[in-house]
Amino acid sequence: MKSLRLTLFTAVILSACQTFQGGKTSPEQGDMLVVGEKRVSTPAFVYAFEKSNRITEQDPDKQQVNEYLDSYIDFQRKVLAGQAEGIDTTKAFQKEYQQYLDQLAKPYLMASRLEDTLLTDAYQRMQQEVRASHILLRIDPSKASPADTLKVYNRLLAIKKEFDEGKSFEYLARNNSEDPSAKVNAGDLGYFSAFQMVYPFELAAFNTPVGEVSDPVKSQFGYHLIYVRDKRAAQGKVKAAHLMLRVERGDSIGAEAAFQKINSLKKMLDNGEDWAPLVKEFSEDPGSKGSDGELPWFGRGRMVPEFEQAAFELEEEGEISDPVRTAYGWHLIKLIDRKGVAPFEEVKPEIERKMRRVLADGERKELLIKKLTAKYNVEPTAALDSLNQLKDFNRAFVTINEQAVYSSILSAKLQKASNKEGVYKNWLSDTLKVIEKAQLGEEFPEYKFLAQEYHDGMVLFEVMEDKVWGKASKDSLGLQGYYAAHKEKYKTEEEYQLVALGARDTAKLALAKADFERGKTGKELEKSFNEGAELNLQVKEGAYSKTDFAALSSVKKMGVGEYELESDGWNWWVKVTEVIPAMVQPLDSCRLKVLNDYQEALEKAWLKSLKKEYPAKVNKGELQKVYQEVL
Repeated sequence: MKSLRLTLFTAVILSACQTFQGGKTSPEQGDMLVVGEKRVSTPAFVYAFEKSNRITEQDPDKQQVNEYLDSYIDFQRKVLAGQAEGIDTTKAFQKEYQQYLDQLAKPYLMASRLEDTLLTDAYQRMQQEVRASHILLRIDPSKASPADTLKVYNRLLAIKKEFDEGKSFEYLARNNSEDPSAKVNAGDLGYFSAFQMVYPFELAAFNTPVGEVSDPVKSQFGYHLIYVRDKRAAQGKVKAAHLMLRVERGDSIGAEAAFQKINSLKKMLDNGEDWAPLVKEFSEDPGSKGSDGELPWFGRGRMVPEFEQAAFELEEEGEISDPVRTAYGWHLIKLIDRKGVAPFEEVKPEIERKMRRVLADGERKELLIKKLTAKYNVEPTAALDSLNQLKDFNRAFVTINEQAVYSSILSAKLQKASNKEGVYKNWLSDTLKVIEKAQLGEEFPEYKFLAQEYHDGMVLFEVMEDKVWGKASKDSLGLQGYYAAHKEKYKTEEEYQLVALGARDTAKLALAKADFERGKTGKELEKSFNEGAELNLQVKEGAYSKTDFAALSSVKKMGVGEYELESDGWNWWVKVTEVIPAMVQPLDSCRLKVLNDYQEALEKAWLKSLKKEYPAKVNKGELQKVYQEVL
């Protein structure tokens, strides 16, 4: 048997890491590209592309892959330039990076402890939705004394007894629960599925029969009684779009105006108007307006109840709801698609990630030691059979993969310890954890990719600050020179101070114009003409360019005066009172835009030099594999 003698605890860790890596295996796929001397594997590129594409939530095509590849190569060149300057060798860099790795490793270390049964049980819960109510008594289980804990526990048992004797759970929740929302909802949490509640609460809710109340359940918030009202098959997720008109809290006049407007928009849609143009023109949700109102996929418990209920009640793709009122305003909701719970193998990685976050510490520790002991073939030596009487501390304490491991620090601790077994177990646990951590990159490609991503991101930030952002900010002469050479970029568009009235019906427009000339304000006109279900009148007042107000584009040379225009089915009467000429903005007025443009110019010039210093070569065969995998 091989043996290894170590004088420091860190030495035993380092030796163990080297011992149990094993021979490196060739990657299943080859290098996707080489930038300078840096090789990038196909899986690493696919990971980076898919992570980037998740942000856009669009189905990719070859053009997107190729465009991303170009930007990815430039990214790698910048990182190489930063590394050439020693950015990642400083103590500050290494300290921050190591702190990140320590945090990053935690969920992956837990992953090896997860039992398959835990995953399949979680998947079964994903097939169901539970409607439950609860009563919460707040206490910090980690800090409370046994006496305080028992007091809370017994109080909940007494409340449960009242339920068994016939009192309604709603009454008991309103009068006992320390969850503030209980005064309003009587503890009713609505429907939820797996991973939407804290883990102990979830398990108890799913394991309690309908119509019954659980025993007290401990969570980080305190202790709960859970009353299960109903269980049903999971309704999956919906993909929806919405058109929203905002209503400020307490604005009754605005709420009524928004209600009239949303009703007129619904009528327009019912009469055949297209969804996308109306969203673009009228929706007041900036986050979705630019994408035809589309929202990410969502399931039960993710949206405010009124919105969620209306969305899930839609049955046909393309169906549009009646106006829906929420705390944010009025909505029209369009159903785009539905999907059920995906097959287990497809969602297994997601379940694993979520389970790493929710397992209790005690469960994690037991699973960790059990799995790692088996994984690394850990066997105590004969000396451990009588550890409490151990006198020969110059012997091996354990064999790991048939290699004997010594530790002089452990020897010293054992000589002083009264509980030698406990000291030994803690040492073994710590040793195995660090060994496992050293293997994470090989066992979990995502861990390796995330670690590299963070490293490269840190390098990129520092080198961009040095070469582009900071340089542009400090170089006032260079900034002035760039502005002087590109003044036309900072020229304003000609604008027109105007009042404009728009209507689809020319007769209504004539009436509105007459009322305006008699002294009615724009707001008064909108209120009087839009009282019914129809959106009859639009009013614009202020300074507008032809870009801001599309109807103006039909006039080649616009001056002070009145115009009758038509645009997208709307008739407009426009009165221009002043023409504001186009002009080059002073540097102080557009400094931020000039600075951004100057930074882009510096970056472009820098990249041009980096392309010569770090040439890139793409493996066309591997690129074809990327297309097949991501498209």
